[in-house]
Amino acid sequence: MRVLPICIWFTKTQGKERGAAVSSTCAKIDGRWKDVDMLVVQTDEGVFVRNDRLQNDNEKKRSLTAMRAGLRDDPDPVAHLSGVACTAHDQTLQKAALAGLAVHGTKEAVLAIAKRLLDSWGMGAISRCIQLCGRLADQGGLVVLSSTLFYDDRFITEKIDAMKKALTKSGDGLALLALDKLGGEPELHREPRLVNQWREKLSHVANLDIREGIIFGSEWQGTCGWIGQVPAAFSPADMFRARRYVNGRMPGLVDLYQSTLEHMDK
Repeated sequence: MRVLPICIWFTKTQGKERGAAVSSTCAKIDGRWKDVDMLVVQTDEGVFVRNDRLQNDNEKKRSLTAMRAGLRDDPDPVAHLSGVACTAHDQTLQKAALAGLAVHGTKEAVLAIAKRLLDSWGMGAISRCIQLCGRLADQGGLVVLSSTLFYDDRFITEKIDAMKKALTKSGDGLALLALDKLGGEPELHREPRLVNQWREKLSHVANLDIREGIIFGSEWQGTCGWIGQVPAAFSPADMFRARRYVNGRMPGLVDLYQSTLEHMDK
């Protein structure tokens, strides 16, 4: 059994492992990230319970540094960082893993960041996801931001600001102007039906990531607040086209939204 230190240090066990049960924090076991606080391992020699907490702060710092750098020595770093970002119960770990995903900058990494963005817990980690999606605009980050603009009404302004920064960097003045003309978020809280006016304005911009993302995102209801519950105002043809675009631009994002919202409904 191979275990790498994150917040807890485990030594190797002797004998063939039959099973393990884990909970809380995070460690790497047999090449997979798992939440751990206490690890119960059954071997040929019997059952062992280990709960050896890491006392060395320098070791923790090295582990966080390795994640922020992208776990370059790991055989499957994106999968492992995604596991930490989405399942660890410590936002320090999550943010380190998110930074590592941004280092890789692949579409798979952006998809992992999107998965964490769809979790309504941990505002600091969600804000970090928004920032990183803005930086990873070329890899599909704008599609994630535009399609989730009204998904969680706590972060509307943050997502718009992140999109503006990305558009300023790319020199897309027309799309930037469209975002500037939307108005202020407080208007939406006073009259949530105005959300469709925002959607309508953004559905006419030339930037495909924003245009198709905002239409596609209108298909989904949000996780909290009532802004995201406003029914979409687009035709079935528009919705079909947007879904097809998003599926091609960010493979896996449509399925991710579908599975996330189905899980929320249960």
